Amino acid sequence: AERDALAQRVEMLAVENSALKSRSIKLFNLGYLRGHESTVEGYFVDVHRNDIDTYHDDVVAEIIEDEDETPATDAALA
Repeated sequence: AERDALAQRVEMLAVENSALKSRSIKLFNLGYLRGHESTVEGYFVDVHRNDIDTYHDDVVAEIIEDEDETPATDAALA
């Protein structure tokens, strides 16, 4: 019973950690939309608000990978 409770708690923490990673994209976008302009090869790239989470997903994933590795969460969600 104690082992099952611990396993359940680990699963809950993994889900919570995943949600925090997801929010990191939204936080990045909030900063991005405050005066920073995206350019690709010197040209302005207008990213529609509906696509901005997808557009910056890779950027935020790299930041998270460099700063905060969570192998237990990644394994639990796999």
